[in-house]
Amino acid sequence: MTSPSDDDDSDDQHRFRRLLLQAKAEGCRVLVTGDVGADVLATRSRRLFGQGENRHRLFAATALGTDSIRRHLPETVSIDDQDVELIRLGDIRSVDVTETYSTPPHIDDDNEFAAFRWRVVDAIARHRADHSPDPGELRVGVAPLAPLLDQHRIECIDEFVRVVGRETVRSNGMAHFHLGLDASSDLAAHLLPEMDVHIQLRRRTPRSLEHRWILLRHNVHTDWLPLQE
Repeated sequence: MTSPSDDDDSDDQHRFRRLLLQAKAEGCRVLVTGDVGADVLATRSRRLFGQGENRHRLFAATALGTDSIRRHLPETVSIDDQDVELIRLGDIRSVDVTETYSTPPHIDDDNEFAAFRWRVVDAIARHRADHSPDPGELRVGVAPLAPLLDQHRIECIDEFVRVVGRETVRSNGMAHFHLGLDASSDLAAHLLPEMDVHIQLRRRTPRSLEHRWILLRHNVHTDWLPLQE
């Protein structure tokens, strides 16, 4: 955040922190953009999932192996933990809508991506119904989105992100979506209107990584700040 004086800058920083905490408490959707490499995105994911013990983490993996999935979770968290749910697109074959909390209006059992979407939505709705989570308790992560473009239209990906984000906010949770592309991409342009927070990542040099946070509903942002890998 830029300003003509240190006092103004301090006020801006205080407002940013206050609005960010408010967004986390009320439920929010976060889009992470930047073509910066898988390891950097995994580090961001770990931080967004959070280290706290009072978390229920749901990870929807579109194109990641088991080792990569582990790197997306905090070091103190295992994919086998009771408060971790893992849903992989590659494991989806069909969905039995009679067993779901969130029943879709229609679904084609041959459409694995549609089944994946409703598995994720149902897991969020089921946790809300069974546990009445506190604000910020539910953390949903989806990564990565870019490979979905190989087989699915942008409109389908947009719908997936929209319904997952909406269901997460209903639980006062935080959903973060890792794009794996720059903010200038067509997919980012489609998804950003659905988001509350935009985290941009970039490399100024091969060894210089930076990030910037934008609170989209308030038009408030940080400066580009150094980021440790």
